[in-house]
Amino acid sequence: MSENKTTQTSYYSTPESLAVASATGQGFLQADLFKPADEPRFGLLIVHGMADHRRRYHEVAVWFAARGAVVLTYDQAGHGDSAPDVEHYGFFAARDGASLVIQDLDQMLSLFRDRYPVLPLVILAHSMGSLVVRDYLTTIRQPLAGVILTGTSGPVPAVKLLIGRWLAMYAQHKFGPKYRSTQIDRILHSGYLSRVPHPKTEFDWLTRDPEVVADYIADPACGYIFTVSAMLDLTVWTERINQPSWAGQVAKDLPLLLASGEQDPVGQFSRGVRRVAKMLNAAGCRVKTIIYPQARHEILNETNRQMVYADLDAWISETVLQ
Repeated sequence: MSENKTTQTSYYSTPESLAVASATGQGFLQADLFKPADEPRFGLLIVHGMADHRRRYHEVAVWFAARGAVVLTYDQAGHGDSAPDVEHYGFFAARDGASLVIQDLDQMLSLFRDRYPVLPLVILAHSMGSLVVRDYLTTIRQPLAGVILTGTSGPVPAVKLLIGRWLAMYAQHKFGPKYRSTQIDRILHSGYLSRVPHPKTEFDWLTRDPEVVADYIADPACGYIFTVSAMLDLTVWTERINQPSWAGQVAKDLPLLLASGEQDPVGQFSRGVRRVAKMLNAAGCRVKTIIYPQARHEILNETNRQMVYADLDAWISETVLQ
């Protein structure tokens, strides 16, 4: 792994608060813009995961801002401060939420471009956010200098995908788009603790850092069950990005980094991540893969996160900014 050699600079300690109307019609996307005090090196847009929110990425945002990056974090629709209320947690839209969330991503990229039209822009997307970004890569509307995908998923068995989709469609038809199904949630997260020795909580698969897990459990804006309509949107992204034709639609000159924990169940314990990398390589894309031994799902919140930050920064410096 790389040691960080980027000079640390000062940054504006209070991020600028921004808001953009969501394409889902569910209020406004709330965002924070972290700016370095000196001339910026590049821009970094952070796209969070499922049942997650932007404030959990404050540490990594500050780390990169202190090293010359302009960092934009935002709460996706149905998450964090972008949700009108707790009843809207895990809800995108009654119909076509998958496409509307991608429109939201494009709006955030446009917001950044309006302020920094020539600064190289890198996306750092985690888990569900990586699925959104991978789908966006087939129809890019904004110029990107690089993409980092952490905690992404490989192809899901067709039977599991079909069962999940059928159950979600049935539940939505019977109970409505905001219904939450514990049964579907169990299917989605089945086997997630299978490689965690002596788990103390149901969320120990996230990271080896017990304080991060405890904070996640105590946070009402984390860990909730998705609505069945949003579950359907997840299946839409999963199916689209694992089609054989997906990698062929990704720009061949766009640098890509896949970074994952070896013990991440979302990435099928690194097997799924390697399959994604293999698809991209076969399509002629510029892709690098980093697998962290023993690390779990949230490598940005892992016990070795300082090493992870440094590796990501080194890749940006050596590959994107060369």
